Amino acid sequence: MNKKINDSENINPLSTKVSALIRSAQGFVTQTINKGMVMLYWQIGKTIQEEVIKNDRAEYGKRIVQTLSAQLINAFGRGYSVRNLWQMIGFYNAFPDVEISATLSHQLSWSHIVEILKLKDNVKRDF
Repeated sequence: MNKKINDSENINPLSTKVSALIRSAQGFVTQTINKGMVMLYWQIGKTIQEEVIKNDRAEYGKRIVQTLSAQLINAFGRGYSVRNLWQMIGFYNAFPDVEISATLSHQLSWSHIVEILKLKDNVKRDF
């Protein structure tokens, strides 16, 4: 019986160490996914901007974004709403340099970037 008590006492530090490893890995995975998603959103914004909107076809672009959104939602879920696609386009337009966007993706989550995009003053946004 004393053996069981000692085993449970000995496993507590082990459990603590393994739990710390798991939490660390979870944090790393979350950061990696966030970076990937932010860069994906930038690339989506760039692609839509260059393929559709750049050609001064504003009304056509609006319809295309709506159609694209419906198709993406059907295939990948509601994260690709018309509003979100326009935010992705705005992200690309605000930060067209891929290196700056990559730096932002390492430092900020998508929700933080969306808040920054709301700033109309370029100086404040770039800061």
